[in-house]
Amino acid sequence: MLIPQPSGRDGGPTSQRKRCRATSHKSARAFFNLQSRKDNLGPTWAGSLSQERQTPSQPILTAEVSRPPLLRAPTPLHTTLFLQTGPHRGLTGASCFHTPFYTFHFISQSKSWFEAQQFCREHYSDLATVRDQDDLLRLRRHGPFTGYAWIGLFDDPAAWTDVVGNESNSWRWSATGNTSSSRYQNWSPGEPTFSGAVEACLYFQSGQWLDGNCAVPLYFVCFSGFPRPGFKNFTFVAIAKTWAESRSYCRQHHTDLAMIQDQSENSAVLAISSTYQVWVGLYREPWRWSDGSTSSFTNWMNVQPGNSRGIEHCVLKNIYHQWNDGVCSQTYPFFCQRGETRTYN
Repeated sequence: MLIPQPSGRDGGPTSQRKRCRATSHKSARAFFNLQSRKDNLGPTWAGSLSQERQTPSQPILTAEVSRPPLLRAPTPLHTTLFLQTGPHRGLTGASCFHTPFYTFHFISQSKSWFEAQQFCREHYSDLATVRDQDDLLRLRRHGPFTGYAWIGLFDDPAAWTDVVGNESNSWRWSATGNTSSSRYQNWSPGEPTFSGAVEACLYFQSGQWLDGNCAVPLYFVCFSGFPRPGFKNFTFVAIAKTWAESRSYCRQHHTDLAMIQDQSENSAVLAISSTYQVWVGLYREPWRWSDGSTSSFTNWMNVQPGNSRGIEHCVLKNIYHQWNDGVCSQTYPFFCQRGETRTYN
């Protein structure tokens, strides 16, 4: 489907973010607690989930952690991590508004889908994910732009299928990697068409979804989490780096390498990690966290730390979801954290 160019006044993201942040505390109150589920499974941990990705096939997952510790470990991530807010009404004169989990940001700059994805990951969390009809209604009701805009659904042409809405569906959300079959869908009649084998990215108009050529520049919608003082965001970064490179990356883009200092934080990291070996912020000097702090909490695997050959001075979360020491110059993915900033030693 051909997509006309958007028109309208260009609004910079910095001023948009400032307006949103300046009014956000007045329009929504966010808090984290232990909440009883309706399925009578008992109290579960409440946090929030936001996600970033390096590419559509390389997820970087984020979970926000609160204290006190868990009463029990969380069950599947997407059913137990959520943000409670007050009324999610639009912000007059702003280009963003709050929903549970998210703040949506309408960006009135024309970019290709991949340029928009990169922009959202650099300035916010990712291109917007539409989870349900409520999100869709808020986008339609409160969004300042009513034309065409990219959101975070994309297709892998190599895996494309005309079956929409089942487990073989190849349309996935940029932020999560989940198929659209696992979340709300609102395709326009006859869509997706995958015309010319190039319409592999999703834009919306008046709430309906259409597939389009990813290279066409359009306005777009980002989302961001709702960070609060006293909370940590743990982010899994699927890029292999040495321990020192990982710390530098985290300090540049987040706050620091992940510092896991109690069971609630450990459970959050386990909930968002895979079977990879992943750097965390602990190193031998003697054992200290990246910011120089110490903690009595540990999650060492049996017979660890071993310090094999006397050169294993940095800590990994291993494939068994426990800690072992490793060679700092080896390259692995890693966890960053944002929040609870300290003075580095």
